[in-house]
Amino acid sequence: MKVMVILFIMLLITFAFNLLVMINEGLREFFREWFLIIMIPCLIILAVMGCFMSTLACARTFPTNYICLLIVVILYSLFCACYTARFRTHIIIIALLATLGVVAVCVALAFTSFDFTKWIIYVIAISVALGLVGIIAMVMMLVFDIHSRPLMFALTFLMTLVNVVMFIIELQMVLGGKSVELGEEDYALGAYMLYTSVIQLFINMILMVAMGMED
Repeated sequence: MKVMVILFIMLLITFAFNLLVMINEGLREFFREWFLIIMIPCLIILAVMGCFMSTLACARTFPTNYICLLIVVILYSLFCACYTARFRTHIIIIALLATLGVVAVCVALAFTSFDFTKWIIYVIAISVALGLVGIIAMVMMLVFDIHSRPLMFALTFLMTLVNVVMFIIELQMVLGGKSVELGEEDYALGAYMLYTSVIQLFINMILMVAMGMED
């Protein structure tokens, strides 16, 4: 329950900030103009925060854990705003509804007797492989100006599938009673994992909807 309350507050903050960006044309223009300058530092710091949360015990104990979660929420809210500012409102709404639907299905699956946590090593390995392929594709686009919408859609779709399975695994880790589970004192880590998975799922949904609807 503590994890879910923290997760709800984190998502509410991100939703409220992004809603403000969507309805304020000045903010939308700001995030469009400074897209890369905002995204790159956010990605670097978020990667560092992820290492802290997963490896350092002090990052999961009070009050450091709440400070880390606050930093993560601020950075992910900015990161997410870079996407909500770039795409049309109807695309964001469709992506949000799709995300809510997928999350609902994931929660239902997490409460089943099937132990998804047994797959965690395979899911992590596939995630790393897809991440490397995605980086190579991005470099090809930036350096050689090669653009392939079908390839990017396929990669995003596969990453979303892996993201969904990982989200179910994380839910079961928080709920406990499976092969891999979090301790009671790791509530901050649990909230962090679920929050990042939901945000990444939402961003993937935006990209897929945009690629499917925009010319």
